[in-house]
Amino acid sequence: MRFLSAIAAAASLSTHTSISLLLAGSGPSLHQAAQHAASCHPSISQVLVADSDKFTYPLAEPWAQLVQLVQQKNGFSHVIAASGSFGKNILPRAAALLDVSPVTDVVAISESRQFVRFILFFRLKSLIILTFMQLCELF
Repeated sequence: MRFLSAIAAAASLSTHTSISLLLAGSGPSLHQAAQHAASCHPSISQVLVADSDKFTYPLAEPWAQLVQLVQQKNGFSHVIAASGSFGKNILPRAAALLDVSPVTDVVAISESRQFVRFILFFRLKSLIILTFMQLCELF
């Protein structure tokens, strides 16, 4: 359950963090999943559901457009996805649509704009501090 690590990362941003979870797909199983997701973590304040045949298959382009629309409508401070192939496929596309830079492969969150990630060589950790203003961070 990789999504639990994404929820834990979102919860670590602040003690007053309100988490909105985005689920997309089609059919009755989507609504059952939304009911389950609403109760899986105490920090989740709302579950946003997109029920459409466009989301039957995990294609990055429709999902990136959905993330863009949801972000523009709600103005979230951060957009977080689990670090699997699905999230790594969607977030760069969504970042391009939103005109922001994604912060990828984060292993820890120090503060709202301080992230820790591994450097590929020698398994060293690096601290990324965002010093510029963005509409949202995607990681």
